[in-house]
Amino acid sequence: LGGFVRCRGAWTDGACEALQLLVEEVSRRGTDLAKRCKDAKEAKDGDEEVDKKQRLELKHLRHTLITWVSTVCPDYDGTYSSPCTPLLSILLPLLLEAIEDSDMDVQRQAKACVELVANTPNVTNVLPQILLVIRAVAASTSYQVRSSVLPFLQVLIFRHQCAADEKEIEAVETLVVSLLRDPHVQVRDAA
Repeated sequence: LGGFVRCRGAWTDGACEALQLLVEEVSRRGTDLAKRCKDAKEAKDGDEEVDKKQRLELKHLRHTLITWVSTVCPDYDGTYSSPCTPLLSILLPLLLEAIEDSDMDVQRQAKACVELVANTPNVTNVLPQILLVIRAVAASTSYQVRSSVLPFLQVLIFRHQCAADEKEIEAVETLVVSLLRDPHVQVRDAA
């Protein structure tokens, strides 16, 4: 991912396409690793060395993703748009899921990165996809992930409320009301 950070000025369609493919692959790999780590933690009958390697790989993948997004997101090219804007709907689930990582440093970095993403300017063209992803992430089984959606959503909607249409605002209101009924007090407090 790092090789694409500084080549924005000379991006071609091929470079953007390659970046999209790379981000999609990182997303698939991260989702797969997170699922396997969670399953191994619940089963407790697997190979401990393999589980440890997978958790370490997931930690490194999340750290790389957070570092890349934190570097690229605020790096505007004079047009007040971020080069990672088209990729936010792919990156967002991984970033929000990283908030429940067992490593406190990764959790802290993920929270800061999610806040940075929420403040990304000019997301008007991808706002509907981001809201769809947020609704999907809000259905997570992890209360930590569900509660992390709300601060992100608050900043995103406040910053882009003029760009959102009425249907999007109603969908956000419906989501917040549903999270107000969440069984976990941390989620309800965040809502």
